[in-house]
Amino acid sequence: MEINQNFIAPCGLYCGVCGVHFATRDNNKGFLEKLLVVYQGKIAGLDHLTIEDIKCKTPVDLD
Repeated sequence: MEINQNFIAPCGLYCGVCGVHFATRDNNKGFLEKLLVVYQGKIAGLDHLTIEDIKCKTPVDLD
């Protein structure tokens, strides 16, 4: 797989495979809620995150 430098977001994740990016792009609230639970439960100090906190802020359209 060739890495496209345009898809490397400021957050450090690769947009081409990022669930947060696709859930935000598609306005998929259900998937964002599931991702939120993952981040809240796995990263110390992030218990009070909201969906707005995890939404992708990178204006990359991969389509």
